[in-house]
Amino acid sequence: MKIIMRPLAAAETLKRKGSLDDNAQSKRVRCVDAAGQGDGLLAWATSQGADVSNLAIMKADLEDGAHAARTVISTKAIPPGSPIAHIPVHLVLSESNALASPFGQALWSHASLQTLAQDGRDPYAPALILLAAFLVWERFENSDSFWAPYLESLPVKYQLPLWWTDEEVDVLLSGTNLEYVVQERAKLLKRGLAIVSEVCGEMFTHHSLTWKNFLWAYSAISSRAFPRSRPAPSASLSKDTAADDTTSAASELCLYPILDMLNHRRAERIEWRLTDENVTFVALDGFAEGEEVFNNYGAKGNENLLANYGFVLENNQEDYVKIALNVRDEDPLAERKLKALSKAQPNRLVYLLFTGDDETQLPNDLLAVTRLLVVNRDELSVVEHDSTLHSTPLAPRNEVATLGALWELLSAKCAAVESGQQRIESAAHLTDERKRLATIYRAGQLRIFRHSLSLVSTALLTYLSSALKQYHDTTASVSKLFLSTSSEYLSTSFRSKVNELVSSLPDDIAEYLDEDTILCFALIWESQNPGTYHRILSMFHIETTSEQKEEIEEHYEEIVQPILEALPDVFTPEVFTKERFVWAARILDVNGLNVPKGVIDGVAGWHIIMLPPCSKT
Repeated sequence: MKIIMRPLAAAETLKRKGSLDDNAQSKRVRCVDAAGQGDGLLAWATSQGADVSNLAIMKADLEDGAHAARTVISTKAIPPGSPIAHIPVHLVLSESNALASPFGQALWSHASLQTLAQDGRDPYAPALILLAAFLVWERFENSDSFWAPYLESLPVKYQLPLWWTDEEVDVLLSGTNLEYVVQERAKLLKRGLAIVSEVCGEMFTHHSLTWKNFLWAYSAISSRAFPRSRPAPSASLSKDTAADDTTSAASELCLYPILDMLNHRRAERIEWRLTDENVTFVALDGFAEGEEVFNNYGAKGNENLLANYGFVLENNQEDYVKIALNVRDEDPLAERKLKALSKAQPNRLVYLLFTGDDETQLPNDLLAVTRLLVVNRDELSVVEHDSTLHSTPLAPRNEVATLGALWELLSAKCAAVESGQQRIESAAHLTDERKRLATIYRAGQLRIFRHSLSLVSTALLTYLSSALKQYHDTTASVSKLFLSTSSEYLSTSFRSKVNELVSSLPDDIAEYLDEDTILCFALIWESQNPGTYHRILSMFHIETTSEQKEEIEEHYEEIVQPILEALPDVFTPEVFTKERFVWAARILDVNGLNVPKGVIDGVAGWHIIMLPPCSKT
């Protein structure tokens, strides 16, 4: 069997490897071996049939001087298309090895371990815990470990945020998605450690099953593991154990000694070739003698790199932010919306946002799902009968509400990241290197949030400008499309009457004169008098069910009619009739919305969008 894995895009879409400034961590290489460990590791691999003759393991200092890291240097020129190195498959340390260990089957078949995949929504969670336990066993318990030269060469500490203090996580990552990721991952690992201790703790007779060692093992896996097709259940497994193999991960996690020491460089063209005998890395562009040899970990944003590998890249072109949509628990339509969403396509709630020259509009799927989540009662009734309608704009109110909801979400996240950065700048006592990592990570997040906010603003302005041109005066501001009780587009005579009404009503009646009632009065007034909205209101044709009509009429008789009767000379009952109030109230039902501050200049709060509902609703 031969598998060729290319973790990169097609060659023609990639830049030729460039300077280390934007493609890799910048290092100064010392031409000395790393405390002799490199030679010992290479000698061990060679004795087992590996070909690592092209490589030397060296020590390098990061330019900030914060800590040292090992690098792999070419001892000779590696021509394009040539192997960098290969190792025999028996050097690979994998889940399969862990499963065959003295405790592997008992741990893997334990129900509590398998529930980690469902509880944490991570199909690799059981395998991570199993493999971490195996690394602790091999490194600290098994004095005859075959992998001892490899395990002893691994770093003792890692820069992953899981190693940071609680204060560092709180200050450096506050307001970011990564803060939550670190907290949840720590919970997962501690739960996994408890499961291992319960199932097979007594086998670790040297008392090595500690949080420190377990975190070390997890970090080695997180920062070094490769995926490999999962083998068929071993014949050594019992039928029941094989049946209990409930993991949904299609690949198993593997560690490739020596090959996993190559640092990451964006756009480096590398092939991973897997056969039944060997694992080979091939350099498609080659390396010069004495040059650092790189791998390419794939297109990964700084959130992924920092969480799993402990480093970040400045101006990372693969950077992203993750956003999650949801239905508010207090939404009276929540249950119906979720049911409609389950039948719709697209319907996922988590999205990645990017920045770059090709990111010129918001993802269509993101818009589609948000449209469904912000539907009002009338719009929902339509969507429930056709699960594809939300793929394009449903109605003017819905489209504005969609973009407004995204603006509100992105603005809140952007503000949280900005606020957190201010805390970093004032935390002089924290580690400079970790502050640097967090600052670069935050800068990328802010850049994407701000870019996405500009896309929301542009999309909304484009939509409203088109509507303004179609239905209103093209020279006016888009704020003309939004009617509120304080709108400058309401006639002076109407506003005077409202002021007179408010100041003259008895207190026991005035308390019922709310914003919605005034807006309904404004719609009736504008429909009956030449003015800003007279023509557009003639285009509003909204269906009203008998139940809706009955509910509005009851409100009119109990609340509105006493107001009109108290001051008949201000708002005459002959103009503000029950029938017209039903019409106006239905417009408010269908076209009323809250506009978040900042998304439209001069418009914020409760408004009626003055555009006819489209044919969909």
